[in-house]
Amino acid sequence: MKIDGILNGYQKCSRYELGPAVAEYISYIDNEPFFVSPNLTAVKTDNRVSTVNPKFVLFSAPGATGKSTLAEYIAAKYNALYWNLPKTDKIGTGTFDGSILRAVGAPKYSEFIANLNASKALLVIDAFDEAEIISGRKMLSTFISDISVHLTDYSSPNVFLLARTETAQYIASFCAENSIPIAQYEIGFFHETEAKAFIAQSIVKKGETPTIADLECINTYYNVVRSQITSEESQSFLGYAPVLQAIAIHIKKYGNRSKLLSELSNQRDCTAVIMAIMNDLLSREQADKVVPAFEKRCKEVCPSFTDWDKVYSAEEQLVRIINYILFEDTKFTNYPIDIPPQLVDEYQALLDLFIPQSPFVRRSYIDNSTKSRLGFTGPAFRDYALACMMQKDDFAEYAQVYFEESINQSYFPSQIFFDCYRALSDGIIGSEHLSYVYDSFRAKATALERPYLHCSEQLNDGGTLSYTAVFGMLSDKHPNKKDDIVMKLSVSNDELSFNQLSNISIDTSHLRVRIGRSGAEARITNSSIVCDSIQWETRNVSIESHTPEGCLLSLIHI
Repeated sequence: MKIDGILNGYQKCSRYELGPAVAEYISYIDNEPFFVSPNLTAVKTDNRVSTVNPKFVLFSAPGATGKSTLAEYIAAKYNALYWNLPKTDKIGTGTFDGSILRAVGAPKYSEFIANLNASKALLVIDAFDEAEIISGRKMLSTFISDISVHLTDYSSPNVFLLARTETAQYIASFCAENSIPIAQYEIGFFHETEAKAFIAQSIVKKGETPTIADLECINTYYNVVRSQITSEESQSFLGYAPVLQAIAIHIKKYGNRSKLLSELSNQRDCTAVIMAIMNDLLSREQADKVVPAFEKRCKEVCPSFTDWDKVYSAEEQLVRIINYILFEDTKFTNYPIDIPPQLVDEYQALLDLFIPQSPFVRRSYIDNSTKSRLGFTGPAFRDYALACMMQKDDFAEYAQVYFEESINQSYFPSQIFFDCYRALSDGIIGSEHLSYVYDSFRAKATALERPYLHCSEQLNDGGTLSYTAVFGMLSDKHPNKKDDIVMKLSVSNDELSFNQLSNISIDTSHLRVRIGRSGAEARITNSSIVCDSIQWETRNVSIESHTPEGCLLSLIHI
């Protein structure tokens, strides 16, 4: 479903002259924003909600999916009044009446309310999630109730609310409890056609048509990025507006489209683009969302505190997100934050609201029911976060817990994990991460390629040992072998650990090798192991040997 289908039947409204007292947060949108309609799905997050003759239309989505752009599009197209809610200072009892009164003036107030009921005026209220952080849920509820009281003679829903998913769920439940009927739509990801149209419109000036070279660059770039992730999960990344914006920015930097096409045709790794997108999202959450809300909410409580920009760093966000997805708990006391004691509870209240609404987090509803599943927004978000956490000694264990928990759900990291881990690790791989990193590298293989891993030890001049991991690809059909990827292997506890071994060669006579995990079969396929000893972590082992590689197990100590 597209937005114009939902809005079919609405007419452009007459404008009111607005007072200067509300200019910062209530306005008309003069210029229609750049907009490509995403897919919208009617949802019902609370079975108690009545959708018969709704008073409100509620649009919900994860962070950074274009809610504000949608709000501005509706406002511009229909001359609706646009209300940027978090700019209102704090909301609560009387905020609606007072703001509308100051906006249209006392002589026009009753007329505006009547027109709002009669579809002659429309109201778009944006960013309920940010307002919730500043004012709290109680005041949010009061604000919604005050609007509802004025909608007594409406024929269609003329007030549009926009919020991140978790806040929208609360709004829906509040409306259900108070017998306020609403229609809710979830803003989805772009399909391929819309995604490419989004990029095309982003790289040309308004009113211009993309050239054939532009379209060829877009198709090639799209396909290169898509090759990095599974087809089942590509829409959650390539259908995500911030990703498409980053691609458009990169294309626009190349005035010479032929040069870009040449580079793209030889490129299989979009790590730099993906990581830039992730970093931008994390920076936006901190600088544009959480820090301003925290400062606005708490500055009066502790005027001496000035280090607002030190909270909710990229690292802190990722640690808290993984903890939340693992345990569905926003409280994580193991992360050190240097804030005054009197702000700790307020900061936790802010985290309770914002972590579930991170652009990295997505709650998916199962079979159009109210049952949901919590997880990452998509594979790129998941594997970037895990790769980052594995570089942090204090928090790597949380990433490993995620891996272990996910094995039971048949999760394997995408090739993005390998590329991000390699880029972040300065060419050093921890032995405890080796199995996960190799699983990700294997995802790079095409049907005609065979990935392999070779681990070896070297005796240095000073008599110390060093270790190396070599990742490579073989292909019988392509005689020009790709370059191996060589990484220094940092060994912990004098051991290597694998759940499965496939095309792995280990030549480390001074190390122990742990194989398998409890309750699952360990499979060794076309692999050789020369090591000090093997520690079996499972009762069930299968060994498969195929010509020409074969299998070899050679132990120094049995």
